[in-house]
Amino acid sequence: MKIYPLTLRFVACAMLALFSPWTLAQTCVAGIQASNPTSVYVVDSANGTVTDTRTGLMWDRCARGLSGVGCATDTASTFNWKAALNAAATIGTYKGYNDWRLPNLKELRSLVEECRINPSINEFAFPNTPALVFWSGSPYIGDPSSAWCVDFLVGNTIIDQRSTAYRVRLVRAGL
Repeated sequence: MKIYPLTLRFVACAMLALFSPWTLAQTCVAGIQASNPTSVYVVDSANGTVTDTRTGLMWDRCARGLSGVGCATDTASTFNWKAALNAAATIGTYKGYNDWRLPNLKELRSLVEECRINPSINEFAFPNTPALVFWSGSPYIGDPSSAWCVDFLVGNTIIDQRSTAYRVRLVRAGL
């Protein structure tokens, strides 16, 4: 797995995590502005979707495999990259829509909450998101056996082998 250089944000968050892990689990680190505040999301609890009002993208509120209120039922599924693309392409009508897909890297990165770690995502909009790696649909051009991913433990963008099993969150065009 190739990991890109850690950001100053991660270093600051990691240091704070040593002293106040429970605070980081639910709120932004003091002095860091939320990049994805709850106010930018419209949560539709009836169908389990979340719309980002800035991008117009509609997201599955739960990682694939999770379900129920608060995405607390079952376990997040893992897929290699090809299976992740296939799962999105063959899902059919899901939550009232038939155009779900794997997000590209820019779209998936747009979910990273820069002010927090473990997980680095807005937990009101996306509850019980595993603080783990999620596939994007973006291949890595420098190596045909690799693709881009986002690690929601700390919000890093990484490249890994397409054969590795990671989690998936689906997206659609929305608005």
